[in-house]
Amino acid sequence: MCQKALQATFPNFEPPGLKDYIEREKAGNNEEARKVIDRIEKTLQDAVLSVLRQEFNQSPTQWWFNGVPQKVRKRVDDKINESDGQAGEREQNFELIHYRDIITANWNLFEDLLAQGKGSKDKRTSWIYEINVMRNSVMHPSRREYLSDEKLNRLKELDSWLQNSASGESDQNVTRG
Repeated sequence: MCQKALQATFPNFEPPGLKDYIEREKAGNNEEARKVIDRIEKTLQDAVLSVLRQEFNQSPTQWWFNGVPQKVRKRVDDKINESDGQAGEREQNFELIHYRDIITANWNLFEDLLAQGKGSKDKRTSWIYEINVMRNSVMHPSRREYLSDEKLNRLKELDSWLQNSASGESDQNVTRG
């Protein structure tokens, strides 16, 4: 830690092992972020599917055809087809960013539950894009990208907001980071 502090003051200070130490330390943020992102994705999936199934409950498949935009349905079906049906059911094949498309396509159902701040649908759902960018960094180790403490804290803030919102205890005061 002392060497890291010295490097902050003297950027050319690079003793053997310092770079590895810093990367391992940052990787701790990524491990913690993975857990938070997993929780966010599961919460988002549960909330979105619950609302769609409740709204389009005429038959077991109506939530899919009436609630999921065609471009998302196509991507999910392609993924299932490419795996020869081994990738699970439709709801198991959404990507995190697909929820944003579903929410904006069904804005009247989700605005009060999953929108942040003021402005357009895109602006009020930009938090999902923000999480997706962080997700791509931490879920793909070959990128060698590490979340900063600031980004990890932002992720935790968004997780807390989502947990409260999905449980009906919404606090719309979370601001864009």
